[in-house]
Amino acid sequence: MNVLFWIRKNYQNRKGTCQIKCSVSIAGSRKEFSTKLHIEPANWNQKRQKAKGNEALYINDALQKIESKLISIKREFEKLDRIVTPVFIVDAYLNKTKTECFISTLYQYLKTEKKEVLEINTLKAYEARKKNVIEIIGDVNIKVLEFFHFDTLITEMRKKDFAIKTMKRHLSDLQNGLKIALKKGFKFDNTLFHFSANLGKETTKELIYLNEKELELIRGVKLQNTKLENTRLLFCLQTLLSCSYIELKRIILNPHAFIENDLIVITRQKTKVSTQIIPYTKELEKLLFYSKIKIISNAKYNEYLKELAKELKINKRLTTHTARKTGGNEYIRKGFDAVETQKILGHKKITESFDSYLEITKEQIRKKSKKIQK
Repeated sequence: MNVLFWIRKNYQNRKGTCQIKCSVSIAGSRKEFSTKLHIEPANWNQKRQKAKGNEALYINDALQKIESKLISIKREFEKLDRIVTPVFIVDAYLNKTKTECFISTLYQYLKTEKKEVLEINTLKAYEARKKNVIEIIGDVNIKVLEFFHFDTLITEMRKKDFAIKTMKRHLSDLQNGLKIALKKGFKFDNTLFHFSANLGKETTKELIYLNEKELELIRGVKLQNTKLENTRLLFCLQTLLSCSYIELKRIILNPHAFIENDLIVITRQKTKVSTQIIPYTKELEKLLFYSKIKIISNAKYNEYLKELAKELKINKRLTTHTARKTGGNEYIRKGFDAVETQKILGHKKITESFDSYLEITKEQIRKKSKKIQK
């Protein structure tokens, strides 16, 4: 922990003195506060972080006491195994430490106490789950939180048909938040860490993708409606790339950045690790460079896809995910094996591809069987 004292020479009061500030830094994180001490700029030695002149003895003694108190607070936090951050140390020094902790406080801890920087989507997900929890059990003070509240939360989420995975995340949020609150010294029923609900097994969702005939229909037609025609072209391009809509927009904006000879290579922004390797076909080139495709928002794209399905009489729910799944299954139909298709989709595990994206039909097995027999 670094403690630094400093002044802003440009900010002087009527008496011509500056406020002495203190900043506490730990592992790149910083918090500053006012020491309530003032000094003339000419009497401050910034290099030594000390005062000089008539009031030097009094001011330097006061600064030494502040530093000693901050160090003492840090040591006390470490003894109690509490989280040590500049904000908590300064709050403790200024006697601003919160004496009450609520459900909303737990979610604030989850968003601010993580070591890694959280993505916007993660923060939005925390906010959505916080809203659900507070709507069901209220913004309860954790010292009165009981198993009853957790049971109520699960019961109400079941009534609203929440997915099992989603219910687990809500519970996990609360228990992880309570762990942080415990380190901060808050008192509550520790047995809540042992709460577990029999949520059952996650039911496998229906795999929705377009079959060969439906895909031919959507690729072969040309619509008069400009909005729907643009949506159709976006969908066709996405099926060929088998990528997410975020990646699709990146490729449309700068296709040459992704083309490597006869392949399109994508390092996915979502994971920063997984790489998609996609065959760069003439059909793909034609759509990418010679069709006037306009980028639209994800929400608008999904909205227009519903209209497109209705227009073409396709009785399936068309979404950005449908396009990606359709593309993956088309590569399977064309003869790419499971491992190759996994690489095209950019999945780390082959189980991820088959659990949510791919399906091997009886017809495909029959075709393979005939080839073997020949």
